[in-house]
Amino acid sequence: MNRIAVGLSRAGASRSALRWAAERACETGSELLVVTAVADPRPLGSVGGMQIPCIGSAALEAATLQWQQHVIAETLQGVDLAASATRVVEVGSPSWVLLRRSADADLLVLGASRRRIGSVVRRCTKKSRCPVAVIEASPTE
Repeated sequence: MNRIAVGLSRAGASRSALRWAAERACETGSELLVVTAVADPRPLGSVGGMQIPCIGSAALEAATLQWQQHVIAETLQGVDLAASATRVVEVGSPSWVLLRRSADADLLVLGASRRRIGSVVRRCTKKSRCPVAVIEASPTE
């Protein structure tokens, strides 16, 4: 394997997926690509015909990169790959971003709740160009 892509979101199961993907990447000498999708920022509303803006996409991406770095460091303590993982934050639909970013990957790794598989996982397993590993959340997440 050359590249393993993993989706990282605020869901606890994605931390299990990150840990699993990092372990596989270490075992196989693969690059680890950590992908986080963020919703397209929309105006909060309007007053007197003027749009009230919300946080801009650049600021949102920067804040998400900081959060992503923190989660990677916390989740992958003791894993050599934590510092060398490639991190991507992109505005857009989670399934679309994951499918696009994993198009040239050898494996896409996603987390799933112990109770159900969400729509992002379902879409990615149906449309991905590469195999998809779905990792169940650990009991503590």
